[in-house]
Amino acid sequence: MVAATCYSLRSNGCGYSLRSKGVPRPSAQNLQFNNSRCGVKHRVGKVSASQKKPKAVKPIENAVKPVEDMEDVRFRAFPVVEKQARKFANAAIAHLREKNSDFELVKPGLYSGAVICGGSLFHHNFKAKRANNPNAPVQTFFSQVFSPRYPTTKGLSIECCISLGKSDTLPEKRDNRGCMYCSDAVYHPIGGCKGIKMGWPTWSYDQEYEDSSDEED
Repeated sequence: MVAATCYSLRSNGCGYSLRSKGVPRPSAQNLQFNNSRCGVKHRVGKVSASQKKPKAVKPIENAVKPVEDMEDVRFRAFPVVEKQARKFANAAIAHLREKNSDFELVKPGLYSGAVICGGSLFHHNFKAKRANNPNAPVQTFFSQVFSPRYPTTKGLSIECCISLGKSDTLPEKRDNRGCMYCSDAVYHPIGGCKGIKMGWPTWSYDQEYEDSSDEED
């Protein structure tokens, strides 16, 4: 009897070559080639149904971010603006305490300004509440800050400071009341306050500081 000549695959690098052998032909189910150089293992078999399905994409939790305040957006983009706003707010708080109004700063706000004769004039908002009273409502304040052009021992001067009411009752739109010095990012008092300047002509009011922390709803 003559032995049957068959062919088997032999690994050669990244390919395969045929070599005749006088041995029985192996079955296809037992063929397994391991290419050690390419690091790829080839198997003969069916792909399971689970391998064909794409992986499910997990839903993103809390995809909708909460609406940020205008101050938060501006301060994060320009840290120097927050630093200057906090400086104005601390000066205004000190001014209120000199008038026997004990407030503590809650959050500095935005400001606008212009260069005038002798220095710079700023209109500024900030949030504060009565000190030593955890149940005190948070109020939004308007202040007019004068910064002299040349260094002086006095430094910043608070020319006007008035409460605009409880912060949660103010409208979303910030009205500058026609002030020619400011953008629309600063709340201005409706009736003005003593010493306030709103561009040309200069408007001056006789209204002193009013505290609305004791107002009832």
